Amino acid sequence: MKGRISEFNSENSIGKITTPAGTIFEFHLNSWMSTNKTPEKDMKVLFDISGKKAVNIELYENISIHTYNKDTSDKPNQKNEDINELEVDFQIDKDENEESIRNILCSDPSYIATDTKSAIYNYFSNVVKECIDKKKYLRYRNTLDYIKTKRFLMSAYNNLVEIDCNFENFELANLKRDIDEIYKIYTNFKKASLYTKSAYNIIFLSRHPEQKKLQLKLETNRDKISLLNSEVEKLETTIKEKSAKLSTLPIESDLYKQLNKNIKNLKRELVDTIHEIGTLIEENKKYFESIQEFYDKYYLDFQNNLNLFVKEYDQKLKKILDVLAYRFDKSIWKKAKNSELIKEHFSKADINDEFSTETYLKYYLKSIDKSKASLEHQELYRLQEYFEEQKRKVILCFDDEPAFLTLVKNIIVKIDKKIDVFLSTRKEMAINSIKKYQPHILIINPNIKEIDIKNFIPDIEISFFADRIDKNLLIMAKNSNVSSILQKTLQEDILKKEIEKYIKNL
Repeated sequence: MKGRISEFNSENSIGKITTPAGTIFEFHLNSWMSTNKTPEKDMKVLFDISGKKAVNIELYENISIHTYNKDTSDKPNQKNEDINELEVDFQIDKDENEESIRNILCSDPSYIATDTKSAIYNYFSNVVKECIDKKKYLRYRNTLDYIKTKRFLMSAYNNLVEIDCNFENFELANLKRDIDEIYKIYTNFKKASLYTKSAYNIIFLSRHPEQKKLQLKLETNRDKISLLNSEVEKLETTIKEKSAKLSTLPIESDLYKQLNKNIKNLKRELVDTIHEIGTLIEENKKYFESIQEFYDKYYLDFQNNLNLFVKEYDQKLKKILDVLAYRFDKSIWKKAKNSELIKEHFSKADINDEFSTETYLKYYLKSIDKSKASLEHQELYRLQEYFEEQKRKVILCFDDEPAFLTLVKNIIVKIDKKIDVFLSTRKEMAINSIKKYQPHILIINPNIKEIDIKNFIPDIEISFFADRIDKNLLIMAKNSNVSSILQKTLQEDILKKEIEKYIKNL
């Protein structure tokens, strides 16, 4: 929706937006999307609504939109204030950094040795390559936390293979191999990047043998200084003891002369040892200055680049692993439904629910006395809670009538409180809303200019709101792989029946 900021209090970060029709929506600074400016009175904005609040607020001038008039489409620069005539350009799945990353991986060794970012990328080249090769999985919505589910998921899989020796096929074997490979890369990556100092020594310092030699000389000298200091203590003690004994002897006696000569030799040895310690200390001072200079030049830069790398690639690699785990989980139970041996086994075990890892876990836990559960079993109960959380759905409803959207949200929330519903009336912000909310389901008005949603979330479920259903709509629905068509109406009882039926089949 369009509007103008009529009030904004910077102290409590709360403001108000007034629409051209005079409707007022309150908003909080947390809902402000523009990064280059803060909210100010009289700013023109576009926004979504959530209940009586304005959300996803963006400066009207910041939105990149090409406008045209249908009657004068040969004049692309002509402005049209009707939001329904706006055409939006979206760049889909464009990774501007991919080429530069590939260049980094092909860097000259001499350059890698002086550039911490390049050294990190090349050391973790297998991580980077996997994320590039499998980048399509980063856009998928449905995931299964592999770290949490690994043990039980693989136990369930192995049990199914035992029940039906023909269960494993090419698809499952490939998926399992991919998961094993990614998991190995992920765990090695986590281990290697856990401690920055250790990572610095292994990843960067190892490319500088001269620094390693200096470090070795520094440590060797320190060990030697420690030994020499012990020697000094011994010499000083010996000299003190012999000097005390010397004071009791007659000066003219042979024993006195012999002992005095021995003390002089010990003192010369003490001076030489102290001098050697001094020399080693001076050497170490130079070594340390050189090492410190190198450290000051590169360590913080390495630390910052490592933190950025870990933040980006830990998230990417984990997402790929979790998407593959989800696909593996769905694939094994899809195949299990077609196995007569597995169906017979489940029937004998009185397992009648839908075949899934969650169902398998639920029936397994029935045999456990929760009050006497071991730590291992307690983990499985937490896993069951995780599966319950995964059932929570996110729906994004997209239409140009706010009143209709509000009615839809109220009905859905009343039917199932586990469903999170978000609303959007602005097609120019559709992709931003999808990226932000990561919905499982998108219910969209087909009259709004088509956007290739599946390029952003390939496994999103799409449904239509429609005033009437005709042949053209059915063709569009088929081409867009639409799962359902809901009748668009403001009659609450009719709309409620439509939505109830729809949610029941989710």
